[in-house]
Amino acid sequence: MVNEKVGMSYHTMTLKRGARVGAQLFAAKMEYHFDFMNQDEVWIVAESPNGFKRWMIEYELESRPQSPHELGGVPTFVLTRALWEKHKANKNAGIRPAFEEVIEANKVVHMPAKISV
Repeated sequence: MVNEKVGMSYHTMTLKRGARVGAQLFAAKMEYHFDFMNQDEVWIVAESPNGFKRWMIEYELESRPQSPHELGGVPTFVLTRALWEKHKANKNAGIRPAFEEVIEANKVVHMPAKISV
């Protein structure tokens, strides 16, 4: 967090390569920033050309190069609450609240038997 109303997005990571869940994980992080922490904006940097396309372009993020991001290296972009509300229905999937059996099944995270890097 930058402060109570401004969040900072860090790396989106999965435990299994190629699972194609990065976009859903990113949307879940943004849902937490806006809908649970009640923040007004989130600072984001792209780690790859695909990340730039998926986040900066598809979410129509605002360029804010004067705002330093802790990850550094590339310019900062910002997802505002207005942009989140505009794109939330198309980007954030799932049922809220989750079914009780899903919540119970995920209380303990199980590592994969083999990790490929």
